[in-house]
Parts: sequence; structure tokens; C-alpha cells
Amino acid sequence: NRSLLPSRMTERRDGITTSAAAGGIANILGMELIDILRNKMVMRALGARVLSGLTGGTFSLPKQTGKATAYHTAEAASAAVTNLTLGQVTWTPRTLTGITALTRKTLLQSSLDVESLAREDLMAVLALEFDRVGINGEGVNNVPLGLLQDPNVPTIAIGAAGGPPTWALAVALETAVATANADFGSLAYLTSNKGRGMLKVTPKIASSAYPIFLWEKGLAYGEGEVNGYRALSTEQVPSNLSKSNSGAVLTALIYGNFQSPTYGLWSGVDVLADPYTRGAAGSLLVYMYQDYDYQLRYEQSLAKIVDMTVS
Repeated sequence: NRSLLPSRMTERRDGITTSAAAGGIANILGMELIDILRNKMVMRALGARVLSGLTGGTFSLPKQTGKATAYHTAEAASAAVTNLTLGQVTWTPRTLTGITALTRKTLLQSSLDVESLAREDLMAVLALEFDRVGINGEGVNNVPLGLLQDPNVPTIAIGAAGGPPTWALAVALETAVATANADFGSLAYLTSNKGRGMLKVTPKIASSAYPIFLWEKGLAYGEGEVNGYRALSTEQVPSNLSKSNSGAVLTALIYGNFQSPTYGLWSGVDVLADPYTRGAAGSLLVYMYQDYDYQLRYEQSLAKIVDMTVS
């Protein structure tokens, strides 16, 4: 009974029709569809973990939150008693939903399997939202808290109204993670596409006659290297952030262990084709549901700059 779930998030798509208006498609004659341009998904590529097949209302992993203390003692003296302490990280299911309506004429006139296209589109939409939430989830209205919004993820500030990136700032992110003993796992940098452009034209040493830039060539196509680590960019990272009187012209730069972000999935993706709700008009509704949650194993495993200028 999904009504018993603690939270729900829904996306409703415009009905797909054969009209030329917004939300519609023309008659399709070919057997291939040119897909819409979508944001690049990066969280799984960077190493984010997925716990699948979860059951029950919540799922928790135990976590050591405190440690014992070692003492040097004199002969016959006793050391103080110290104990490790345990806590837990809990994933609580929330439902992500997508809905698309297909009109009767669309189903009749298209040479493509429009219902399959609608399902594939909804799958892509849900996957992109999982990815976005991990990076920048708002933490309100049943949306999980993403690492950019998480106040427990360390932040390196550039200035009162932001400022350009520097070699020292890139290293400061690395240092913040290392001093927390969290510099292990899948270590990488992540920024927006505008942020990547800024890093590509910012030299490590401004006075150098033959500068080496902050964003260098990576090992794989479409990737880069910053401070010796893998670097990726995506439109999933916002480039319209603001601080003080900066205006919406700032972006984020993230560094850390991307194996710390962890998604929990309950069951699989549920798909429902409903010919009845809009049956009088001959329309078909396609619903898609996925129960999930997102948590960080260690907030200290990542560090962020959220006030980097992009020009």
C-alpha cells in the first residue's frame, strides 16, 4: 500500500498528442526517434553506491561514531575507561513518480511504439532526478538532502560575493577531506559545465609565460584532471548560485570520495499502464514509480566550494 509510505515525490508530464502545440508531437513516419538532449548523469560514474532490493519501512547500517582512547600510564596506575560509540545511517523510502498521457490518435498514427518511448523517457527522467538529488537535493518537500545543500559537508568560501577559482582553493578542498581522514575511495572533482570552462582558462600560476591550467586533459574522453584527480562536469551542478550581491552567476566545485553517496532502492521500478482514467477520451496514462532514499556515509568525505565565478 503506497499510501503508507512516509513521503512521495511526483512529476507529471504533459500529455503527448499529435498536435504541433507544446507537449505534442507531429505524426511520426520514420522508425527512429531523435532523443531530447539531457543533462549528463555523473554520480554512478564517479562511484556512488546503490543498495538494491531493500525491504521494509526503513533500512539502517551501523556506524561507529566514537573511539576508545590510548593512555601512557605509570607503573601500577590505571588508565581511564573509554568506549567506542555506535550510531547508524538510515534510509527511509520515499516515492519518485512520473506520469505521461498518450492520446488515442498518437497511439494510432505513430509508426513507433509510443508507449515504449514514453516508458523509456520516464526511466530517463527518474534516473536524472536520482542523480540531481545526490548533488543538489533540497532536503525539503520529501526530497533527500544533496551534498551541496548539506550543512555538514565542509565548505571552503572564496569571498563575500564569491570569486574566481585558484590553485590554492583546489588544494584546500583536498586538504579538508584529508584532514578528516576521509581521503580514500573514488576521489574526484565535480563542477558544472560553466565551471569546467572557467577552470580550463584559469592558470595555476598567473604570472607564468607558459601556463598550466587548473583543468587539464583527462585519461578518458569527456573527462579532465584537476590537482591530479579525475574531474567531471555536468549541468546537474547548478551554475546560477548567488552569494551576497553577486547575482545568480556562481557555481560549485566539489571534491571528495564519491563512494560515500549511497542510494537505497526498494524493489524495482513499477510501471502501470492505465487505459481507464481517461478512457472516455481514448487516452492512455503511463505511471512509473520507484521507492528510494539517498544518504552520505560520511559527510566529511566531501568538501565543496559554492561561490565560484564562471567568468
